[in-house]
Amino acid sequence: MNRKLQAFDRYYIILAFFLPISSYLLIPSVQGTTFGYLLTFLLPVFVLLYKNKRGEFYFDFMRIMVVFIFITMSAQMVLGFRQNVSLEGLRLVDENLQPIMMRSSMITQSIYLVACFILFVFVKNFYNEKWDKYIFRGAILISIYGLYEFMYFFIFKDNGDFISNRTFGDGSFKGSLFQTYTVAGMTLQRVKSLTGEPSMFALTILPFWIYAACLKKKFLSLLFFTLLILSNSTTAFLGIAIYFLLIGSKILKSPIKMYLVFSSMFIGSLIIGFEKISTIFQANVVEKLSGQDVSGGARTEFMQQHIDYFMNMPFFNKLFGLGFGYVRSTDFFSTLLVNTGLIGITLFTLLFFYPVFKLGKTDKEVGLKYSLIVLYIAMMISVPEFSYLSTWLFLGMSYYYVKQQKIARINYAKERKQRISMQKVS
Repeated sequence: MNRKLQAFDRYYIILAFFLPISSYLLIPSVQGTTFGYLLTFLLPVFVLLYKNKRGEFYFDFMRIMVVFIFITMSAQMVLGFRQNVSLEGLRLVDENLQPIMMRSSMITQSIYLVACFILFVFVKNFYNEKWDKYIFRGAILISIYGLYEFMYFFIFKDNGDFISNRTFGDGSFKGSLFQTYTVAGMTLQRVKSLTGEPSMFALTILPFWIYAACLKKKFLSLLFFTLLILSNSTTAFLGIAIYFLLIGSKILKSPIKMYLVFSSMFIGSLIIGFEKISTIFQANVVEKLSGQDVSGGARTEFMQQHIDYFMNMPFFNKLFGLGFGYVRSTDFFSTLLVNTGLIGITLFTLLFFYPVFKLGKTDKEVGLKYSLIVLYIAMMISVPEFSYLSTWLFLGMSYYYVKQQKIARINYAKERKQRISMQKVS
């Protein structure tokens, strides 16, 4: 059995290394053939080696799949009973307006989601604390590569990405999104590393940064934080702000800590300059979230279009949506609302917040709580990306600790019952 457990550890070490990489494909013409996805799809076969736990793995996976298939098929049945259904005005994954039912995008997007379910269930059932030292390896890899790209552009004023080969959009664009920004007269590259674009890099690194910070891994948390700032992404700034608000609720309980924090912020502002800070904040956070810039304006417009479409849908479509994988807005809230309806968005929210309320107060569990809160809000507001494996890794870890608490309670109840029985006999 120990050999089998060691085999799981070795498999996870390999998976963790490639898990955050999403812009390199083994088969460039086939989307989804990243190392992370392929290793994840092999997990159900690998689990067969472990008799004691494979039943739990398959039972959890089947429960999730039954719920997902029920929502998807219900949405398709409702569409089948409707007449003159129009998809105009929606930001479709597949831009063709026909067919209405059983669209190809529903199938392809569902395949990505199935991989996420597999990883989630695997981590929930097989995670052990020895994995913590390997969790950060993939994040370190893409951080170092992102830093290399940043420095390459700073020196040579050119894109230094020589690994990414994934196609985006209509397939005419290969590699990853290359974007720059200007600070104090200097043109800098937005860090995106091997994730495709800066916002995706931010969504990937945020939970690793929060987890490292809560585990007091100072060097790693500083590295991840620096790269998040250099990404110049609204998602990064939003996630950082939410995290600081979460830890601020504890700091504010201590007057000394509160004084030190605000003093540091004031001194830092004097060094950098209040005007520069105000300009950066206005351009990269306020304008984007309020829709004043081009990116923010498009985000607000797409969200409003999809919410308006949802409000005009028949009652049962409001419950189940059109079908998973139909639309992809610039936010996950309206994307999920139109695709899976009120039932889908409710279940997704419960999936994230159930462990938030159930996890304990250890550094690890607090780190997982904060990670889930930040990921959920960041996705709902600014990134419609459900299939990044790092998100489901942290979700799986959270449910592992919730499960361990439940096992501990059951064992305690059994031991207590045994003690009472022994006392009665004596």
